Amino acid sequence: MQALTPASSRSGVVEEVFNRLFVLHDRLVDLLDRELEEACGVGLGEFLVLKSIDGSPEGRLRLSELADAALLSRSALSRRVDRLVAAAWVVRHGCPTDRRGTYAVITEEGRSVVRRGLPAFNRVLQSTLGARFDAGTLQALSDILNESISSLGEG
Repeated sequence: MQALTPASSRSGVVEEVFNRLFVLHDRLVDLLDRELEEACGVGLGEFLVLKSIDGSPEGRLRLSELADAALLSRSALSRRVDRLVAAAWVVRHGCPTDRRGTYAVITEEGRSVVRRGLPAFNRVLQSTLGARFDAGTLQALSDILNESISSLGEG
């Protein structure tokens, strides 16, 4: 049996961290999807788009800003916004100062979806992260993840 060198040991730990982050992400997304479907009738992806628009000034975001906030490609966001428009939760408005720009504007019905889903969203995050770790540990984890994200540069 070959002894682990510090480099190979560290590499194994890095891979384990990646695997654990991947499992955590998968399970959280699945749990949030189920809880949000039950609470307000939308999955996590649509909820996050609505929540982003709802939290913006004047309840509107340019589609380019929304794609960045939702971590979606422009085409994936366009399809998602199409579904939200069809449900009457979002409307599209042209930008008065830039003919190429389009805003996604949340409707009162869309705000209602966010209000109904927010307690479930917060409950899941609190029970899976907030209640399990003290504030210092959560801040340290946030700092570590922010540093890792920054090292990847703009995506």
